[in-house]
Amino acid sequence: MINRVGTTTTNDSARILVVDDAADTRLMLSLRLQREGYAILPAGSGQEAIEIVNREGLPDLAVLDIMMPGMDGFGVADELRQMGDVPIIFLSALSDTNTKVEGLNR
Repeated sequence: MINRVGTTTTNDSARILVVDDAADTRLMLSLRLQREGYAILPAGSGQEAIEIVNREGLPDLAVLDIMMPGMDGFGVADELRQMGDVPIIFLSALSDTNTKVEGLNR
């Protein structure tokens, strides 16, 4: 069982990488997914996300904020795609067509 955000389990729970620089959003999403039985790999930045993946291996799913300082969500998606095939969900307050198209192209 998962005890707290960031710990993984020894069972076959799907692992979800949750990346958001807003701690409250990251925590809320992580806790909700944990309650559904998923193992969470939380990261507060794009660079931290890549470090986690390099250490823990590719997740089963990545949920990425787009607007983050340093490496944004699109940059994280590009890095993940170079490592393997990972489904990605983008979270964003942005709603313009160009951002949507860019997300779909990743």
